[in-house]
Amino acid sequence: GGNAGAFALTSGDLSIAAGASDTIDMTCTRALTAQSSTLTCTENDSDSTDSLRSWPVSCPVGTPVPTPEYSSVPSPGGTIDCSGAPASTTTGTLTITNTGITGTGSDLTYSCTEPPTANFTIISGGSGTVTVGNTAQVQIQCLTPATADDPDNTDVLACTTNDTGGTDGIDESAVSYNLVAGVLVGLPPEREASVIPVSSLWSKLMLIGLLLGLGGVALSLRRH
Repeated sequence: GGNAGAFALTSGDLSIAAGASDTIDMTCTRALTAQSSTLTCTENDSDSTDSLRSWPVSCPVGTPVPTPEYSSVPSPGGTIDCSGAPASTTTGTLTITNTGITGTGSDLTYSCTEPPTANFTIISGGSGTVTVGNTAQVQIQCLTPATADDPDNTDVLACTTNDTGGTDGIDESAVSYNLVAGVLVGLPPEREASVIPVSSLWSKLMLIGLLLGLGGVALSLRRH
């Protein structure tokens, strides 16, 4: 509970003989604010009616250790939706921010793996280094289905980082995102510009009309 990620046990299970004593050892990673949580242990003392015992634990404000902290939009496990018009090429974006504590060793490094299907391609920002307080963007090119009746194109974007605990105590060294490219109802499909060939029927009719008009002008001049 509380700031559980700031605390870590360094001693394992204890076996204490009758009349003896022992200690439960733990560490605390200090931060810009005081950290507190609850230590809960299972006790198998047959003379006790309590099988669980709890103690409050805390550590004061300290100088935090410089560390990277991975943050993203969408959050890890979320969806990057790049739906658009039928049979179109769209772009999805993953925004990565380093919200860690500045200092030596606080740079965030990340690398994202190309999705296995051809419907999604990383076009920029697939890997990089982000200093504390700054952001990076991973741009993904997406291909939408041919029609709204076709199923959405889906895949997974997987990334690795050097955030093994950061400031929140959560291991984000491996994160992933769902990729979705569907058809938005109401948008027309992308079309190439239409070009009327010179040899088309309409072109031929216009040419015939022009020639007839010129012939009429020439005949009029002769009569005058």
